Amino acid sequence: MVATWLWQAGKDIRETVAFVTARGLREVCLAVPPGGVDEDVAALASALRGNGIAVSCLGGDPRWAVDHDAALNWAFRATTDAVFDGVHLDVEPWTLPGWPSDARSLMASYSVLVEEMTEVAPLAVDLAPWLFDDHAETLTRVVQQCDSITGLAYRDNAASILAAAAGMIRLCAETGTTYRIGVETQPPSPEIPSTITFGDDGLAAMSRVLTAVAEQLPDSLFDGFAIHHLDSWRTMPP
Repeated sequence: MVATWLWQAGKDIRETVAFVTARGLREVCLAVPPGGVDEDVAALASALRGNGIAVSCLGGDPRWAVDHDAALNWAFRATTDAVFDGVHLDVEPWTLPGWPSDARSLMASYSVLVEEMTEVAPLAVDLAPWLFDDHAETLTRVVQQCDSITGLAYRDNAASILAAAAGMIRLCAETGTTYRIGVETQPPSPEIPSTITFGDDGLAAMSRVLTAVAEQLPDSLFDGFAIHHLDSWRTMPP
C-alpha cells in the first residue's frame, strides 16, 4: 500500500499520523472542503508532511465535470491556503443526472477540466475501470494529461482486480503514465456488495490478495495500491 483517501480530517492528528506511518504510506489524499482549507485540514497536512508523507488536496464534486470555474477556484484556494504536493480529483460525471444520455459530452467536458487543472499543480485522478472500454478515446486524452491515475478496481480477489484494471494498465503502458490500483475497505451494504470490498474479509485476506496482484505487475509504471478509505481501513477486522 502506498496511499489512502481521507475524506474527513478530524482532530485525531497524532493517531492518523501514527496509522499512516506504521503502514509505510507515501501519500494521503486529504479532502479539502468546498469552502477551502480549514484548521483541521491545515494541521493534519502539516503534520503528515512533517513526517515525510506527501499530501494531495482531494476534491470530488461530480458537478465540477461541467462547472470548471468552481473546481479551479477550489483548487487555487486549497493550494494557496496550505502546502500540498498535488491535486487529486475524484470527480465522477457518471453520477450526474445527465448520465448516460449525455455521457459523451460529460466526458468531453471532464477531459477539458483535467487539462485545465494541470495548470494548478501536479495532478492525479480516479477513474472507474469500465470507462477505459466505454470512453477509450476520451480516457486517452485524460491519462496523457495526468501525472498519475488511480483505477478504482474495487474487487476482493486477485483475478477480478487484475481483470478490472486491465484496460487502465494497457492505456498507461501506451502513454507511459504511472498508475495505482484502488481497493475498497468499507463494510458491505446495499450500496457496497461484498464482492467489491475487503471490509468483510479482513486485513490478512486483503494483504494476501494485494500481494498476489503485485506479483503479476512487474511493470515499472505500477505505483502500488491506494486504500479507500482510511477511516474504514483502520477499523477492519484482522
